[in-house]
Parts: sequence; C-alpha cells; structure tokens
Amino acid sequence: MSKSFWGFAESDFGSKGRTKKAVETLPIEIDKQEKWRLRAWWFRVKETAKTLFMGYRAFDTGTLYRTIRIEQKGVSVWGAPTFMVTFSPEHELIDSQIVAGGMLINPKTGRICDYAESVHDGTGRNLSKGERPFLRDAINIHLNELNRILNTGVDKALNTVWVGE
Repeated sequence: MSKSFWGFAESDFGSKGRTKKAVETLPIEIDKQEKWRLRAWWFRVKETAKTLFMGYRAFDTGTLYRTIRIEQKGVSVWGAPTFMVTFSPEHELIDSQIVAGGMLINPKTGRICDYAESVHDGTGRNLSKGERPFLRDAINIHLNELNRILNTGVDKALNTVWVGE
C-alpha cells in the first residue's frame, strides 16, 4: 500500500487516478467559478462597513470613511483589522482584504490617516469612545452569505472536475 495523504491504493480501474486529478484541480476550478461572486461579496461588505461607520458617528472630516476599501492581500495599511477568504493554506479563492486607513491626508491634522485601528478597536485617544468595529461587524453580517457562496462553489467545482459539467 502506498503512502499518500488520501491513501488511494486499491485497484479500481482508474478511478483513483481520476479522483487524484479531480482533487488537484478542485481549488483551481473553485477559484475560476467563485472569483466574481466573492468580488461582489467584498463590495457588499465594504458598503456595509461604510454604513456601520456612519452609524457610529465616528467621523469628523470624513477622511477615515473615504479610506474604507478592498485591497490586494499583503498591501500594508496603518492599523486596521483585515479579513481574507482562503480555501486552504496553499490556495486562496480571492487575494483580497478589507482595510481602512492610510491613503489620504486628514485636512485637519495635515497627516496621513493613521488612526483606523484606534477608532476601530477603541484604543489610544479613542479609548473613551469605545470600540467601533465597523470592518469586523460588516464581515460578520455577511458570513452566512459567504458560506452559501463557498458551498455552492465547491459543489459546482466538484461537478466540473469529476463529472465534466
């Protein structure tokens, strides 16, 4: 019996080879089928984050509000939580994150918008105002939708790689 992660060792007239190929192809196929759905999901999360931010009445100049955006994974911004969607450590469905901060100069201070984490987590000079987790809450609001997207995507991808539909 050969050693492998999946343990396909029995002789079954080629189905283990077909299964191995399907398993290897699955993340690529999920990526193709789900990329646009996940981009739309990120857009909805961003719009919800902006709405929540307005509800917290957390802005003075609007600078931080205008920095709420979706960025490529790995883009560094000064302090705000980020959230990514991954299929496995090796395969990312979409290499994006939601972020806030950086990017713009606050007209009041003349400095870059470096206070997103402080506002979001209620730290530093924003300690007395408490946390206003507009990014985290926006993601949590849309998690069930994300699960539906991913489950549908996995089902469709399995059909494509196994059945060829």
